[in-house]
Amino acid sequence: MIASKFEITNTPIVEIKKYLKLGLKKGMYLIEGKVKKGFGTIKGRPKVKSGNLRRSIKSRVMERGNVIEGIVSSKTTYARILEIGGRRPRGGYQKAMPFIRPEMENDHNINSIKAFIVESIVRGNK
Repeated sequence: MIASKFEITNTPIVEIKKYLKLGLKKGMYLIEGKVKKGFGTIKGRPKVKSGNLRRSIKSRVMERGNVIEGIVSSKTTYARILEIGGRRPRGGYQKAMPFIRPEMENDHNINSIKAFIVESIVRGNK
């Protein structure tokens, strides 16, 4: 039998959360960068017109109670309509052109985020 074990001993949970958040933040930066690079270069993604949408993409890590979450978002008024589709404010319908969700749901990116988290915790615990 082959087994490996990962132990975190004598480390306060506050320290572990700090390193978890650090790893998640690195992962969200990765996603943010991939979202920004995808504009106009990946089929089905929005094209760059003024660059406002691309510049508005931001990532952050939030803690609410026992939940720590990574978020990549845009505060532009039209980002939601492009991401999920819907009626345009000035009329007409915009078909969905998701640009954030595909990167957040990509298995390779998810594995990279997990690796960043584990690496941060392990390095911080030494």
